[in-house]
Order: sequence, then structure tokens, then C-alpha cells
Amino acid sequence: MLTGRVGGVGSQDIWVSTRVTTLDPWSTPVNLGPTVNSTAFEGAPALSFDSTTLYFFSERTDLGGFGKRDLYVTTRTRVGGPDVAEHAEAVDRRRERNERH
Repeated sequence: MLTGRVGGVGSQDIWVSTRVTTLDPWSTPVNLGPTVNSTAFEGAPALSFDSTTLYFFSERTDLGGFGKRDLYVTTRTRVGGPDVAEHAEAVDRRRERNERH
């Protein structure tokens, strides 16, 4: 979920909430922390089918982005473990294309 709720890192952060089954209530949301969230604006989270990869945009510049809603990806190795992102990196095809030419 995306929200500017109290306890976040920046103005809009990405949070996670889980439940055991579709009949159970959702857990209290947990902020994904500074690996994903920054003091800049993050948004449009999309989780992969196997729940190990999260794609999102960020206006941050500290991980190689341009600061204009660059696409980022973060992964986790275990599903069912703590909802902690292990690393995040910029995915910027413009930069890769420009470096090849």
C-alpha cells in the first residue's frame, strides 16, 4: 500500500500488510523501511507473481536515479519470512542505452 501515514520515511512511502487467508483480517501495516522508501516520493508498487520482487517508482537520486519517477526493483529471498526488502536498485533503460552508444 502507498500512504503518507505517520511513521514513514518520506512524504509517500510503501507499506505492507499481510493476512493468513482471505477470510482473516489484514495485519497492521509495516513500513518497508529505507531500503525502499526515501525522503523523496515513492509510488506505484507492483509485486511479482511469486511475491519475491517488488517494482516501484521513486524520485530519489541516491541509488543512481535521475529523480524523476525512475523505476526501481527490490527483492527478498524468502516468502513467509519478515517483510524486509534486501536491496533496491534503479532500473533505468535510458541510462543503459546511452552507455552502450
